[in-house]
Amino acid sequence: MAEDTYERHNTFCRLLTGLGVDEKTTAADACEMEHAVSRERYETLKMLAEKQKGKREVRYYDDSNSELGG
Repeated sequence: MAEDTYERHNTFCRLLTGLGVDEKTTAADACEMEHAVSRERYETLKMLAEKQKGKREVRYYDDSNSELGG
């Protein structure tokens, strides 16, 4: 149970920080969300967080290449 809550918390933190929410607000909101969101909606949001993570990694890579390339 604790591992599940920890995973949910981290997922919501990734989503919120990816949206530009400040760290303090993210921590507080993630605590609320981890208990309020249904398992089904959590799985949907988790998939979104994974897609968001992949896009950030690609964007970072692209930014690095453009800086190096001129």
